[in-house]
Amino acid sequence: MDAQLQAPPAPVFLSEGYTTEQESVMWVRVHDQHLQNIDIINNDGERLFSVEGPGGYSSMTLRRPLKDASGQPVFDLRRKLGWHAEDPDGNKIAEIAHKKFFTSKHTAVDAKILGSGAVVEMRPRDAMGLTNYFNIGNSTIAEISFHLNNIKERFVRDRDISVFRVRVAEGVDLGLVTLMALIRVEMAHVWR
Repeated sequence: MDAQLQAPPAPVFLSEGYTTEQESVMWVRVHDQHLQNIDIINNDGERLFSVEGPGGYSSMTLRRPLKDASGQPVFDLRRKLGWHAEDPDGNKIAEIAHKKFFTSKHTAVDAKILGSGAVVEMRPRDAMGLTNYFNIGNSTIAEISFHLNNIKERFVRDRDISVFRVRVAEGVDLGLVTLMALIRVEMAHVWR
């Protein structure tokens, strides 16, 4: 059953210019094992964002640069003693941390948005974390679900390693939701 989505009472932005005008669906399509080739597309198949990194293990912080459809940098996701996001100028804009380990809530993650001080929570709907909700306060702003899982097949050709479906409420920053989705994707791949 899909969650009832709504925008937070006060707008929260990670980056300007990517706010949804209506409730929408986007798809996170992972093309490689090292999470350096990812497309985020809308329901019509149009690219919204992409991750095109330098290749597996070529960055000490596992840097994943996110670009919009026009190729402009949005943020870099990095992992060094925890995750964080940096804007195109290298300034830290979000800090992301696990809240639970080794429990049925293993996908519980909080992201503090440094510009506004808002906290985005990712919480699992089920014990396996196949579906997760993104919350700001009492508002569920998005929902992410596994759609296709070929992670265990190491040498997959001509198909995606994994695909996630993300529903997003009206009036929500897609950059913010994409950040949380990339964290969930990384957890799914690393833990396999």
